Amino acid sequence: MSAGRSTNRIGCVQVMRCAHWLAPLTVLLAVTLPHLGDGDWMRGDSGWYAAIGVQACRTGQWWTLWEAPGREYFNKPPLVFWIQGTWMSLAGIGAWQARAATIAAAALCVLAASGIARRIHGRRVALLAGALLAINIEFFRRTREISLDMWQCAFMLLGAWMMVSILGRTTGVWWRTLLAGAAIGSALMCKPFVALAAPLILGLWMVTTTTGAHRRRALIVSCAVPVIAIAVALPWHLSMISIHGDAFVSQYFGREIADRASGELIGGQRQTQPAWFYIANAGAAWTMWLAAGILGFAGCWRPHPDARGRRLRSLGIAWSLAWLVLLTAFPDRRDRYAIPMHAGLAITAASLLTGRSRSVASANRWIPVAAVGTGLALSLLPIRFQRPIHPQWPALTAWLGSNAPDGVWDGAFSGAPAARIYLETGAWPRTTRDRKGNMNASPPAGAILLYHRRGGWSPGEGEVIAWTEGDLIATRLEKPPWSPIPTPDPGE
Repeated sequence: MSAGRSTNRIGCVQVMRCAHWLAPLTVLLAVTLPHLGDGDWMRGDSGWYAAIGVQACRTGQWWTLWEAPGREYFNKPPLVFWIQGTWMSLAGIGAWQARAATIAAAALCVLAASGIARRIHGRRVALLAGALLAINIEFFRRTREISLDMWQCAFMLLGAWMMVSILGRTTGVWWRTLLAGAAIGSALMCKPFVALAAPLILGLWMVTTTTGAHRRRALIVSCAVPVIAIAVALPWHLSMISIHGDAFVSQYFGREIADRASGELIGGQRQTQPAWFYIANAGAAWTMWLAAGILGFAGCWRPHPDARGRRLRSLGIAWSLAWLVLLTAFPDRRDRYAIPMHAGLAITAASLLTGRSRSVASANRWIPVAAVGTGLALSLLPIRFQRPIHPQWPALTAWLGSNAPDGVWDGAFSGAPAARIYLETGAWPRTTRDRKGNMNASPPAGAILLYHRRGGWSPGEGEVIAWTEGDLIATRLEKPPWSPIPTPDPGE
């Protein structure tokens, strides 16, 4: 009996040592797996991103991505498309396959947030930091889509974790610095430039919170990480400039960066969001604040943290405020950009939930149980996590199967709408314009052309409407030449 008790005791200790990352992952899965296959997973840009990635895997054209036949995709770097395309080519094309990769990125975010808190304050606070981020509705709702921002945040937090792990160490500094630089470089390969803010924020915090030799080491590390990150991301960017020249530069550095930074409306926006947009977004994370409040009521709240709590709190506040300021200064404000800010808010809240050890230990035990119960309830309840597929899309697929055996042409159907056709049929609509909008192909008589309400064009003379539903129109060109009518984008 004594040997059995000893074995059970050892097993419990091992589980408790892993609880700081197992429990947050349990919480994350509890709120992301229920109804995973429901709703329209191709809404927004998700279908487009999936199609670009899957096409790269099918054709082997990994370095230069393509958004349609003969039209390169220069909007974003390729890393997420490589990940998503490889995964969906193996697992299949569908809702759960698309979302599973984003859940994996969210899991990395949660693990990194827990790791940062673990390094500064210990396992119990690490569990709380990861769990609070996982339960944040403004965080986990992004897993219902293919999210470049989630992957970018995952790599930034992994880099931040490696930088924080250097604090107080005299050995293993350089390999951690290399890993931090590689992680930030990977983030740069998800979206342009933004990730360079992460090592600058962490570096400034490290330098201002250390002294003596540790400060000098922190200064060197905070300078080395961005250099390594740039070295990781630079080859792809230079090769794109070398291969594609002005076509890449004007799209990648012009429309995707300069135009957004200047406040130009992009993607059908009617107006930019107000300056307080991200403050409201932080308040919208009500599930995290509710969970923190319950934990505080249970006795975990400590209004005056100890030295470790103050240090973790200063990091969380610095990270959150820095991202709040940077994101607010950028005129193109979107709620999905705020994922890094929410990670900082979770760490800040966890730094205050370090009260009586018995209360925290009790929370460590019931958080996973509550998460599993919540997940089961969400799975059984008829809750709608995302809008259902609009009837126009299956209706179009069915109509095309009977009326367009030789394929269709892009009348005003490029981007996300065309991606749906590719994912459903395996073939893109035939392109009619180059990336600047100039016509480069003329459909023949009898061709079927597809239009979307927001495509910028509507049917012209010589076309007969063959089918229409919702935002979609299919026409047959009876009298060439094709001459569509320019139509302003009505917006979202």
